[in-house]
Amino acid sequence: MTETTTTPAPAEPTGRSRRISIARIVAVVAGLIGIVLALAMAVLPVTYTKVQIKWPQPTSQNASGVENILAPNVSYTPTNLDLSVPCRLAADLPARGGVLVSTVPENGAEAGKVGLFVRATTDRLLVAQRNAVLLNVPRAQAQSTPDCTIVIHADTSGIRGEIQGFSAADGASTSFRLDDPNARPQIIGVYTDLPSTVDTTGLSYSSTVDTRFVSSPTTLKLAAALAGIIMTIASMIALAVLDTQDGRRRRRLLPGRMKRPRGDDEDEDAPALPPGRKPWWHVSVLDALVVAVLIIWLFVGGNTADDGYQVTVGRIAPGAGYLDNYYRYFGVPQDPFGWHYQYLALWMQVSTATPWLRLLPLIFGVLCWFMLSRGAFGRIGSAVRNSRAARWAGAFAFLAVWLAFNNGLRVEPFLAVGILATWLLVERSVATGRLFPLTLAIVVAAFTLTVHPAGAIAAVALIAALRPIFVRLRSRIRRDGWFPTLTPILASGLLVLYEIFADQPLASILEGVKVQGIVGPTNKWWTEAMRYYILQNPTTDGSIARRVGIFMTLFAVILIVLVLLSRRRVPGIATAPLWRIVAILAGAVGVLAFSPTKATHQYGAFATLTGVLVAAATAFISPQVIRRRCNRTFIAAAATYVLAVVFTGRNQWWYVGSYGIPWGDDTPNVAGIKLYQPILLIAVIITLVGAWQYFRDDRRAQLGEPIVEPTSGVRGFLGRMPTYSLAIVLAIVLVFNMISFAKAIQTQRGSWSWASSNVNALRGNPCALADAILVEADPNQGLLSPARVAGQENSSPGAALAGKGMVGFTPNGVATDLQATYDDDNDADSDQQDPTQTDPSAATDTGEN
Repeated sequence: MTETTTTPAPAEPTGRSRRISIARIVAVVAGLIGIVLALAMAVLPVTYTKVQIKWPQPTSQNASGVENILAPNVSYTPTNLDLSVPCRLAADLPARGGVLVSTVPENGAEAGKVGLFVRATTDRLLVAQRNAVLLNVPRAQAQSTPDCTIVIHADTSGIRGEIQGFSAADGASTSFRLDDPNARPQIIGVYTDLPSTVDTTGLSYSSTVDTRFVSSPTTLKLAAALAGIIMTIASMIALAVLDTQDGRRRRRLLPGRMKRPRGDDEDEDAPALPPGRKPWWHVSVLDALVVAVLIIWLFVGGNTADDGYQVTVGRIAPGAGYLDNYYRYFGVPQDPFGWHYQYLALWMQVSTATPWLRLLPLIFGVLCWFMLSRGAFGRIGSAVRNSRAARWAGAFAFLAVWLAFNNGLRVEPFLAVGILATWLLVERSVATGRLFPLTLAIVVAAFTLTVHPAGAIAAVALIAALRPIFVRLRSRIRRDGWFPTLTPILASGLLVLYEIFADQPLASILEGVKVQGIVGPTNKWWTEAMRYYILQNPTTDGSIARRVGIFMTLFAVILIVLVLLSRRRVPGIATAPLWRIVAILAGAVGVLAFSPTKATHQYGAFATLTGVLVAAATAFISPQVIRRRCNRTFIAAAATYVLAVVFTGRNQWWYVGSYGIPWGDDTPNVAGIKLYQPILLIAVIITLVGAWQYFRDDRRAQLGEPIVEPTSGVRGFLGRMPTYSLAIVLAIVLVFNMISFAKAIQTQRGSWSWASSNVNALRGNPCALADAILVEADPNQGLLSPARVAGQENSSPGAALAGKGMVGFTPNGVATDLQATYDDDNDADSDQQDPTQTDPSAATDTGEN
């Protein structure tokens, strides 16, 4: 008898397992396509438009004429130039001579230094290029020779020319050659002194404009970019589908009710704590205050140093055809850094009125505060989230940096958003074990980096979390495999290449980087101390407003590090995310060290980091963390010392922002007393109180007496003050700033101020300072006549300026050596008579400036 066995058929895959299998395939295939196309963007072809300038051009009667044309080249010099000028045309110029052809106007500033000139003098015919005479022949002989023609050619190898059909009677050279690409002339247009009706036979000018940076994507490149972006996004979505295998169902994009974080292993699906907590969209009093301050500052606040720079680069971008640096880099593209000019250019197409332009930093500021209050404070822990002092101190710290640095069009507002968004997304990935937030963090960091080199701070957020990220990657690779896990992550990092090479090839980008490195500034990393030196100078870079946020950031970091080193765990604090924030700030200092410029305005990128760190430091000053009251008092004293140092600066703001500002050129003082002096006295008093508490509490401990801190009354209020010390210090400076600008509005009433200018813009008059400038129609009106002095001739103004007949004045009365002889170490010579003085009374020095 035969025994029959049956094998059960394999179970049909369920819908969920089929979806996971498809997601793995899509993650790999779409990710690889996105990677390949992103790398190919650098070498895919682009379309160039060849632009030529030809002259003479037909007139309105369709006949050739010699009229000046204005054609300034964005790239200054052409790729090639051909010029032919018959010598006979010199006879059509006046006897004194004139310009036959030039590439810059003759009366322009330093015209001979940059342009090409073919001109005639009374007796010579000249070709001059960049202050060098290249050809010089007799005019009369040349203009009377029928076949004489000046021919010039310039290209990327140099410039050369000759006089054809002519031999100079005096033996002068009739040809030249300069094998230097930098010898090409600058092109502003084509100019001549020839009469418009001159015979133009044989006269020609042709130049090819250097439009290598004015390019557009071909159909192939555009299709590849669209396909690559779609594939990359599809790969990231597939990775998000693979994330769902962890069993969690909810995938919120916006924060839910805030939870108590539990380090790196926070359960994202844990119920909200406490149950009565308000949802994220609830607007608190603090939210309203922060947004109100930002809106008020939009109208009354000062400008940044580079607002005009940013506006000009953004405005000329559409006309230039690419992101051209108008000011510095000879027209090379801003890429790979500077794509924010793209949205600036679009933004300014609506209006260039200041309130509209400042709406951008306002939007960034509100977004930063939203991420701080709804995400960052909660991620640090319940000690920050539930502490009113911590939240208010964090808000004031954020505002202190934002108002001082980020009220303009520089890139720092965007950097502040990108840095905090990257950190939050990284923390979400670490806390949940999911990788889709990590890909978003990589995308945000990449686009933040390509805005400005300082955007590398966002990449530091990724580096700071490498260890927990690697732990989660290992577990995901064991579950899903190498390619489904890593391909979408790599594709997300290369997504920014689609923006960088959207309409530029690799050669243009490399040329731009090369020119920027040559032109500079290229300050080295070992000169980074200069930035901190500038911050302490009595200048706008070291003003009161700019000092307070940065000084308090350093103060908060020192306090946090000391507490974390002394205690492994702090109640209510997620120490791992906090250590990563500290690491980001340390990395930010390193990134700025490699930045080619050393100005303080780049500290504006610290705005969100400052908010988080000061909030955490405030939570550390609570009795639950620092139990000894004397230590909390010493911390409050240290914060007051910082405030005193802050007020040793000047209350300066950039340019017109200082109009009407009190103490704009001096250290704040009242009745001759510097404001930092009473602040320093208060700091000393607080220090003495802390010392008294230290010895008193030690004595009580020795006697075995309980140390009970009062919780009510004046003593209880004073006992709680150290916890609010950072908030109080920051609030003092913020109020000082607001009062200063209120005073400026009052001082400048009837004149110009940012407040009146922005209000006028809302009324339909966006011309800002242009309407307030007073210009003399006739400078000669109101000219002062020489004073009538006894024993002195009543001479004409010219004679007075010449010193003719003047008493005590002579045309040679100014010494040939004006070098100062003042010695800082010994000022005893300041009252000595200068032997060159003709009037002994003139040697008196009052010491006032």
